[in-house]
Amino acid sequence: MKLMSLFAVAALIMGVAVVGPAYAGGSMESDPKSEPKTDEPKKEEPKKEAKKQMDFEAMLKDVDKVVGGVTFNADDMKVFKEKWAAATKELKKDAKFKELKETNVKEAYDQAITVAEYKKWATDNKVSAEDFLKKGMRIILQHVKLEAPDMIKQGREQIDGGRKMLDAYKDKLGEKKYAEQSAQLDDATKMLDGMEKGCALIPDPSADEKKLLEDNKEAIQTAMDSDKDESKSTPPSK
Repeated sequence: MKLMSLFAVAALIMGVAVVGPAYAGGSMESDPKSEPKTDEPKKEEPKKEAKKQMDFEAMLKDVDKVVGGVTFNADDMKVFKEKWAAATKELKKDAKFKELKETNVKEAYDQAITVAEYKKWATDNKVSAEDFLKKGMRIILQHVKLEAPDMIKQGREQIDGGRKMLDAYKDKLGEKKYAEQSAQLDDATKMLDGMEKGCALIPDPSADEKKLLEDNKEAIQTAMDSDKDESKSTPPSK
């Protein structure tokens, strides 16, 4: 789901914990001291730009103003499963929406309901542009809220295991490489902390909604995963 990219991260949260460290793939980089010496000067590698970490709390600030008080039933779930991917394809055509979805759900929603392509799609499909979007967002947000605790728990366990392995290879890695990979684990921990705090801002589902979410777990994930960024948007069908 690319409406709010943090939820794509949420769905893959276990990967966040381990993708950074080099040892995750089972290989360790050797200590520079052990590398053969040459008379040739070492070429300086270009510095990689640090990847900005997602701020989940900021992403979900004021989310209750979008989905608070909104409810969904079995009919809404059916419409969501059938139409969500097509709707978000239209939204992706708007550059400002694509930018805002990375930073704040409320601002992304406010922009989304102004997107001409999406509004036309809603009219053509006989749904309310605002109502459909709010209910779809509530379904996704609450799906994430229900799924996140187990994924975060597993992520923390992977980080703990990673730290133990990192410490075991500390001497082989050398101080610099050890510090870099330790910092990556620290960043992964902060991301999980932020996800926990962010999920606390999402309104709880009602008992009926929770059952619908549980019964349609795979279909919701499929709807989320179906909306992948592409180099070119597919033109609308005539």
